[in-house]
Amino acid sequence: MLAKLKNVLILIFLCSSVGCQTGGYFATEEAYVPVDDFADRLAKDIIVSVQSNFPPAKTRLYFPHGKEKLALLLEERFRKYGYGIVSDQKSRQPGDIQIGYKLDSIENSIIMLRVVVGEHFQVNRIYQKDKDGSFIVSGPTLLRKG
Repeated sequence: MLAKLKNVLILIFLCSSVGCQTGGYFATEEAYVPVDDFADRLAKDIIVSVQSNFPPAKTRLYFPHGKEKLALLLEERFRKYGYGIVSDQKSRQPGDIQIGYKLDSIENSIIMLRVVVGEHFQVNRIYQKDKDGSFIVSGPTLLRKG
């Protein structure tokens, strides 16, 4: 029963990731606000995904956000790793790559993360609450390029 539920949730997540988003494709939305340790884990996972496809020091990211907890942490970490970050439309330049994410949950036990970078790169991950209360990756990382 639990395996069927998990598969249904993954299917729902995939469908919602490619369909319409309430705030748009690049919106930064946190329907779930991660606690400190989990926020660090999410930031690390996002940065590793971005680094493997967009090299620091050669990539300037346009990352508008409304000061969400994870967004502020990501902005700080991206700068630390050598990315140029622009968060306002006035400072945006041609060639800047837009980034956004959506963080959602089902009953605070399954967390769904969708990260988009540019028009042709998207990463989807699902995390599930473990017995000790921490979150672990549940299932494969789904990557879309091109």
